[in-house]
Parts: sequence; structure tokens; C-alpha cells
Amino acid sequence: MSIIERGIGWLVFQLPVSRTSLDQLIGELKRNQGVVAERISQGHPTRANHGWATHIIGIEVWCQHKAQGLIDGTDYNEEYDSLRPAPDVPYETLKPLFEQTRDQTLALAERLKEVADDKTVAHNQWGDLNAKGWLNYANKHAGISSLAIR
Repeated sequence: MSIIERGIGWLVFQLPVSRTSLDQLIGELKRNQGVVAERISQGHPTRANHGWATHIIGIEVWCQHKAQGLIDGTDYNEEYDSLRPAPDVPYETLKPLFEQTRDQTLALAERLKEVADDKTVAHNQWGDLNAKGWLNYANKHAGISSLAIR
């Protein structure tokens, strides 16, 4: 990753939440959960929408694995592909699967309250992110990606 990508990561994911509490971020994650779930629910069961929904879920799980490293020191270096729901998972199951996945993120967020703010884990493109940065990344990714679901 380049110095430019690290800078972008800091500007987009770390700086906006630098003065935000984890409780505030948890509230944003909860609010956005409903928005994303509704977009998945309202989407037509097309191949493209299935792809976007499973991408969102897979990245959310990947973020959980990465952020878990802030708690226990594990170094998760795999890509998200193996964490993404399979193409044959029925579309109508993706909304509850996203909700369950976001609930797991929210539970992890509660545990991240015990982590020092200066502790970071590297994102493979955007550089080092702390707990708030990872939660912000997961939230922004789901919200922006869900805009593609029609």
C-alpha cells in the first residue's frame, strides 16, 4: 500500500471518528443496519443484487476478523472471499444474514471498548486502523455498497 492510500485511509476512516465515542459509533452501526437491511430486502433477487449483498456480508465478517486482532492479537491476513456467502444462498435469506452479521459486529464493538485507542491493525489497502476506524470502515462500506442494490 502506498503512502497516498494510507493517507486516504486516515482521512476517510480514522479522522472522521477521532472525536466520536464507541457508543456513538455503535448507535450509527445500529441505525445503518436498518437502512442496509431495507435496501437488501427491497432489492430484486437478481444476480447483481445477490453479488452486492454477499459482498457486503463478506466484508463485514472480514472486518470482524481484522478488528478481533485488536483484542487478542490474532493477525488475520486472508482475503474476504472465503467469508462471503456462496452464490447459491437464496436471496431472501440475505437480509436476515446481514442483520445477524451486523449484530455480531455490534457485539464485537462492545468488546472493543476495552482496547486502547492507539492500538491498530492494518487494512490491506488503507493502512492502520484502530477500533473506531474499523467500525467506521465496516459501516461506510455497507452503506455505500448497498446503494448499488436495486
